[in-house]
Amino acid sequence: ARLEAVTKQFGCLILLSESLHQLMSEEVAHECRLIDHVKMVGTKEALKLYTIDLDDLALEVDRSIAATVQTSKAAQYKQRLDRQKKRNERWSDTFKMHRLFQEDLDIQTMRNKFTVEFSCRFNMAYLNYEAGEWRVAKDMLEATRFLLATEDGPSVALLRYMRQYDWEAPPSWPSYRVLAEK
Repeated sequence: ARLEAVTKQFGCLILLSESLHQLMSEEVAHECRLIDHVKMVGTKEALKLYTIDLDDLALEVDRSIAATVQTSKAAQYKQRLDRQKKRNERWSDTFKMHRLFQEDLDIQTMRNKFTVEFSCRFNMAYLNYEAGEWRVAKDMLEATRFLLATEDGPSVALLRYMRQYDWEAPPSWPSYRVLAEK
């Protein structure tokens, strides 16, 4: 619930904790982006935060399909069976979640704008931020902030935080920050 409350601060659809990230398969974990290292108010340990980069605005509603959807009892029953079949497949021990990143056209469409260049630049900026090299991180995050078609929320969140300290990490910077729910 605490993470859900701070998701808006990072401007991303999905915010994942380090503990959830550690439970993922290596392939799925590789699809995540490390965006901050924080200590939540009222907790003892700092944790890393991740996101799965998705652009929900990249999907378009095909109104011609939506208008022709059958609503007969038989069609509804078939749709329900299809959903149950998918659900059962995904709960199977043999199901590989990472296949969705490779095969699902909607996921591919939502991830299309997040280029390798963007990922590399953000990762370099984040490493500088964590190491306390905030002036270097600032320049890199300013670049990643608008490298995509829309503003990158995690870049903005880190820039906003560093600006409070005039781009200088505090002398006792522990490589994480205390994050208050807002």
